[in-house]
Amino acid sequence: MIRALTVAGALLLPGLAPGPAAAQEPCAVALVLAMDVSRSVSSREYRLQMDGLAAAFRDEEVLETIRAQQGGVLATVTIWGDRTQQRQTTDWALLLGGEETLAFADSVAATQRYFGFTLTGLGAAMAHAAALLEAAPQRCRRQVIDISGDGVSNDGPRPNLVRDALPAGVTVNGLVILGATPDPKQHYLDEVITGPGAFVETAADFEDYARAIRLKLLRELAPALSMLSE
Repeated sequence: MIRALTVAGALLLPGLAPGPAAAQEPCAVALVLAMDVSRSVSSREYRLQMDGLAAAFRDEEVLETIRAQQGGVLATVTIWGDRTQQRQTTDWALLLGGEETLAFADSVAATQRYFGFTLTGLGAAMAHAAALLEAAPQRCRRQVIDISGDGVSNDGPRPNLVRDALPAGVTVNGLVILGATPDPKQHYLDEVITGPGAFVETAADFEDYARAIRLKLLRELAPALSMLSE
C-alpha cells in the first residue's frame, strides 16, 4: 500500500494562481516529474537534467501543447535517490503555456541538489510521486508520473510491487538514460511503466536528455490523451 505523505509545499507558486476560467473546469493532467539524483548521476549530469527539463518548458512547441490543454497542466518536480531520500523541489503550479510556465522553468533551472551518492530507490520514488499526486491542490482528468533514471532499482521496494499498488488510472512513463548494465530500459519496461498510454522514452546519454525530455513531454501531454476522462 502506498503510504500517505503530507506535502507542506503542495501549493501553487506565488503569482501563479489559476484565473477564473481555469477554476471552472478540472485541469487536463496532473504531472509529477521525478528526477534521479542517485550516486550514478554526477554533478554535471544532474545539471544537464535540470537544464534540459527547464529548456523543455521554454520550448515553443511544448508551450503550444500546454495551451491546448483544457484546464491547463498541474505540474511539480521532485528529486529522488535511495529509499529514504525524496524531495519535492518545485511546488505544484498550474501551467497554461504563458509567463507562469516560463516561471516554472526558471524554478526548475534554479533547483539545487539536496542529496546524492545514494543507491537507486526507484520503487520508493514511485511511491513518493504517487503520494504527491494524492496531495495535489486540485484533481485533474489525467494523473501522470514522469520518472527519469539511468539505472535499475537496487534499494527499497521493488518497482513492480509499487506499480501494482498504484490507484487505477495513474500512468507512469519512463525516461531512461542508456548505457548502464543491466539494461535500465528493459527494467523500466518490465517493472515501472503502467497505465493508459504508458511508454518509455530513451536518451543516448545525459547530453541527449534535453532532446528526450522535450519529446517525452510532447507525447505525454498530447491533447487527444488529455481529453480522456478517468
